[in-house]
Amino acid sequence: MSRRTPTRPKLTVATTFPVHPARGGGQARVLGLYGAVAALGVDVDLVTLGAHGERPVTTALRPGLREIRVAKTAAHEEAERALQAELGGVPVTDVALALFHALTPAYAAAVRASAADASAVVACHPYAAPLLLDAAPGIPLLYEAQDVELDVKAGILDSPDLLEVVREHEALACGEAVHVFTCADEDARRLGELYALPAERRATVPNGYDPERVRHTPWVERAAARRSVGLDRFTVLFVGSWHGPNIDAARAVMTAVDGLPEVHAMVVGSAGSALDGEPVPANVDVTGAVPDGFLQAVLALADVAVNPMVSGSGTNLKMLEYAGAGVPLVSSGFGARGLGLVPGEHYVAAEPGELGAALLAVRDEPEVNARRAGRAHDHVRATFAWDRIALDWLARAPVRDLLGRA
Repeated sequence: MSRRTPTRPKLTVATTFPVHPARGGGQARVLGLYGAVAALGVDVDLVTLGAHGERPVTTALRPGLREIRVAKTAAHEEAERALQAELGGVPVTDVALALFHALTPAYAAAVRASAADASAVVACHPYAAPLLLDAAPGIPLLYEAQDVELDVKAGILDSPDLLEVVREHEALACGEAVHVFTCADEDARRLGELYALPAERRATVPNGYDPERVRHTPWVERAAARRSVGLDRFTVLFVGSWHGPNIDAARAVMTAVDGLPEVHAMVVGSAGSALDGEPVPANVDVTGAVPDGFLQAVLALADVAVNPMVSGSGTNLKMLEYAGAGVPLVSSGFGARGLGLVPGEHYVAAEPGELGAALLAVRDEPEVNARRAGRAHDHVRATFAWDRIALDWLARAPVRDLLGRA
């Protein structure tokens, strides 16, 4: 357990998922943002929910940042499993916390203990908001809206009753939080429309990436790395977690490369697990969730990274990691939204139906790709490194006043 410095301000952040090791965009955002916040002098406790049977553990992740992981009880996990089966296998861990958190009383106890000396508490996603209000009365609530939950869940949950649970929790978080921060301006506006959230209580804290974790591999080194492992086909990478828009994008990638034997595609991340039982072209490898080391190795090898998303919320962490690693980019306009990336200058624009032709065109212009990739890397390094984003957030009211930052 890491030692606390009483004079430092502190945040208690409640999530519905473990954060270490990071195997999805939400986990990477939590570690990146709050790790950078901790480096700037704010202690952060991440109170997270693990699977039944895990050993409850408190882990120092970085100086000033620790994860307090609580395991679900058997009753909680069984209730969640039954709900997931009822919905055809769609993961429901986040909504299940809203419904079943009383079945794991140790979670509320951990929040209460951490919040006893906190300057503010943070609901990461809206589902822990009622619990935070109950366990930490009188302590200012912040709401980290990683997306617009009602819109996202409307695309994947075939249950009006559950969608009403989502709406109620999102409305509560927006109504009670003194500060709501989203990943994109569009999400902030949408929450304003849905819940009459005034502009002065909302802000954008964009997605970022950690240049220390995502190694930049220049084009020349990338080509040498491919040769060293015997990759002799044009290698296309798509990364995505189990999330409706990512699953649709993974299918678009497979459709685009089907019939292109000179192209080898990799679909990496838990989005691939949602494709179990679906036909997969012979030139596509689907990995499912992978350790971070595997992902970083693939990012150093790929000829091109793609993001043919056409729906969703927030901005795409995958685009920042692609660009940060130096991989040439092919993306839909929606996939590149909110990042300041310019078609032609930083990436090749292609909608899902245009993806196959775009990949063949990109394959035939490696020098142009190298220059685009270099410009994209320089742009995200200057704009979206987590240390810059955290410094800007801590300087904003009311966060500045709550945490006593200059």
